[in-house]
Amino acid sequence: MAQHLIPLVLIAMLVSTQSGSTRIFQLQKSAEAIGSGSIQSSKLKKATRTRAHFQERSLEDILTDQALWGKGFPSALATLPAFARAGEKQVWIFRDRVVGGTKFSNREEADRQARRLSDALKSMQNTSPRSAKLKAYLGQGVEPLRSEVVLFPDDRSYRVAAIGNDFLPERLMMSDVRKRLGKEERTTTELLDDGTDRRPVILTLHHYAGGAIIFAESDWSPIAGSVDRVFLDASKISTTLF
Repeated sequence: MAQHLIPLVLIAMLVSTQSGSTRIFQLQKSAEAIGSGSIQSSKLKKATRTRAHFQERSLEDILTDQALWGKGFPSALATLPAFARAGEKQVWIFRDRVVGGTKFSNREEADRQARRLSDALKSMQNTSPRSAKLKAYLGQGVEPLRSEVVLFPDDRSYRVAAIGNDFLPERLMMSDVRKRLGKEERTTTELLDDGTDRRPVILTLHHYAGGAIIFAESDWSPIAGSVDRVFLDASKISTTLF
């Protein structure tokens, strides 16, 4: 009888041990799941806070961020109401000029637009910004810019431009932009062809502020990842800030 009881006791002990091990394993897995969930939740909250921080930056905040613009940018920014009044919905900011987005196939049409822009620059010279912050920013120094017609080399179109200097930093990288503004809302490309055998210019466009501000890289730039020009929605910015 004792001989039969010993195997039964061993089996019972083995089952009990396995059952206990199973419970311990299940508890460990539950703890790991809770810990993993806490980590994921923490990461999600951190990412949400980061996105919220960047989204809080208004159009005005971006346009007055001195890390993104050259010391002469207040002069360029002050011309946007004049460009908008002249019918230019978008302008392209380069280091030394503000170029209207409208393309003209002949010089005569562009000359007429340049006269409209010149008149608008004169009549809107004393346009006051809505906010004290922007007024203080423009108060750093706004130089009057002269308008002229340029033959735009990227697509050989005539356009109107306001000429100045230092509108953009000497070297602005997209990595710098992302550090200040976060990841772009979307990225698109634009091809500019001059109609000759020359290789077209391909722009990579990084959209911010609902597309009102677009930082553009050019595949012709000798410095990969650098900002070649910035597109500004003259109509929206003028309506919002002036």
